[in-house]
Amino acid sequence: MINTRYKLNMFTSPKIQSTKNFRNISNLSFRQRLLYGKPRRNNTGKEIDPETRLYYFGARYLDPKASRWLSGDPALGEYLPSAPVNDEARKRNGSLPGMGGVFNYVNLHVYHYAGNNPVGYVDPDGNELLSRRRLNNEEKLMIKEVLGENVGRVISALNIYVSVYSNLPSGRSISLPDGSVLLDYDVGNTTGSAYNRSVFMHEIFHQFQYYERPFTTWTSLEEEQIGFFFFRIDPYSCGSYLSVDLSTINKLDDIFTYEGRAQLVEEFTFFYFQYKNTGRLNNDTEMNAMREQARILKNQGFDSPAINMVLE
Repeated sequence: MINTRYKLNMFTSPKIQSTKNFRNISNLSFRQRLLYGKPRRNNTGKEIDPETRLYYFGARYLDPKASRWLSGDPALGEYLPSAPVNDEARKRNGSLPGMGGVFNYVNLHVYHYAGNNPVGYVDPDGNELLSRRRLNNEEKLMIKEVLGENVGRVISALNIYVSVYSNLPSGRSISLPDGSVLLDYDVGNTTGSAYNRSVFMHEIFHQFQYYERPFTTWTSLEEEQIGFFFFRIDPYSCGSYLSVDLSTINKLDDIFTYEGRAQLVEEFTFFYFQYKNTGRLNNDTEMNAMREQARILKNQGFDSPAINMVLE
């Protein structure tokens, strides 16, 4: 259920402060220390080598004491412009990686982390420097419209940062417990199409899950992704109208995976904005699914204009 005890003082509520404190104490390392007796990950969820005390990001290792990579930037060759012999080459030169390639002088230092500015930038895997931004007003209004005023206040208080990432597997986005939301390049316009909005809300809902259950959400999501990639156990389908009879689900917590719950929010967002923009859905199955999703969210304690409109 949604915690409404601190609705009138959301920005200084004990739960908001505890969530921020959880992040500030290198949240995942702190969680791992509680679970296993020693820190194993840093605040972006990257694994630490217990012998060298270095963090592994996928493309290279980071020394946390110096905030420097131990190997040069693997994308250095991509920073170099092509000979402007045709339109394709000129187009590439206008959008070099690293926010300007070699013309962005910070990329000439191939060992820096996040452009020497980890507050303003992020490097999820050691391959690409990304700018990050706070949620804009339109996104905040969308969150309140879909999930309600209380959730909107929580998300605003948590200082979420959004980045658009071109190296993500197609159609995938990521929400990290440090407050970072990494969106696939194709859905970077978060308030564009119904699909873009739905993917964005999926990841924002994960941030709300981190707030509600900070010590268990990332562990569960991590296990679900391991099961999905290595054993093909789908954690999304148990919340999708395509795979389950939604009439058998009373509230969101009845869905046994965190990804499944976020998937229901994603599909409801998609149906809602498609219906709002066009006045119809493709068929009665989708219309019934949208009503069932609204009922499930309502029973969980969510109260929003979108839910109430669908249930009218």
